[in-house]
Amino acid sequence: MGLWAEEHSAQLSPEENKRRQDLFKVGVRNVLSSTTTMELGIDIGGLNGVLMGNVPPGRANHLQRAGRPGRRADGSAIVVTYAREQAFDREVFHRFGDFLERELRRPVVFLDRQELAWRHMHAFLLGDFFSPRQKVKVGAMGTYGTMGHFCGVNPPDRWRDNAKPSDPVPDRDHSKDFFTYLHTAAQSLAPQCYSIVMGTPLENISKGGDAWHSFLAKANRCFLDVIEEWRRDTDSLLGAWREISA
Repeated sequence: MGLWAEEHSAQLSPEENKRRQDLFKVGVRNVLSSTTTMELGIDIGGLNGVLMGNVPPGRANHLQRAGRPGRRADGSAIVVTYAREQAFDREVFHRFGDFLERELRRPVVFLDRQELAWRHMHAFLLGDFFSPRQKVKVGAMGTYGTMGHFCGVNPPDRWRDNAKPSDPVPDRDHSKDFFTYLHTAAQSLAPQCYSIVMGTPLENISKGGDAWHSFLAKANRCFLDVIEEWRRDTDSLLGAWREISA
C-alpha cells in the first residue's frame, strides 16, 4: 500500500491547509501529520485511525482527538496514544481508566485579572490600526514575512535566483504611525474599549482622562518594544546570512 503524507499546521496559510484537508478527505492523501489544528472544527469522516504522538493534556483533548476516526459505519478504526518518558504520560499509561473518568475542566475566565483586559484592548487597537493597511486577509507567517515592508527594512537577496536582488521596500518606517493613530483617534477609541473591559479592573481607564492617555502611551511603548525585538532578530539573521559564502 502506497502512503502519501502531508503536513497540516498553523504555520501554513488557511488556503493551503484547506487544500490539504480536501485532498485528505477524498483519499488522494492517506496520511495527514497534524498539530492541534485538526482537533476542533474540521469534519473529516471515514478515518481509519489516529496516532497521537503524546498523551493529550486533558480528558477533553483526548476524547476530541480520539473521536476523529470511526464516524462512519463502513469499517473499524484504531486510536493509538504514545506515552513518552515523562511523569504525566507514564501515569496515564498505567492508570488510563482513571484518566478517562476525570471530570471535565470547567472553563473559567478571570475578569479580575487586569492582564486579560490589557491584552484584549491591545488586540483591538492593533486590529483597528492594521485593518485599513492590509489589502487581503493574511496569516501570522505571511504577516511576519512582510514586516520589513512595514518597518522600511530591505530583505536579503533571493538565494534561489542567482542572488538576484529582492524588490526594495519603501524607505520609510511605518512603525511610528501607531503613535499617530493612537493620538488622533484617542477620543473615539475610548467608548469602544469600554465595551471590551466593562466589569473588569480597567473599566474606569477607558472612560477617558489621564488614565486613558497613560494606557495609550503604554500601549505604544509595548508596540515599539515588539518592533525593536523584531529588528534585533532580523539583524542577527541577516548578519549570519551575509557571512555565508556564495
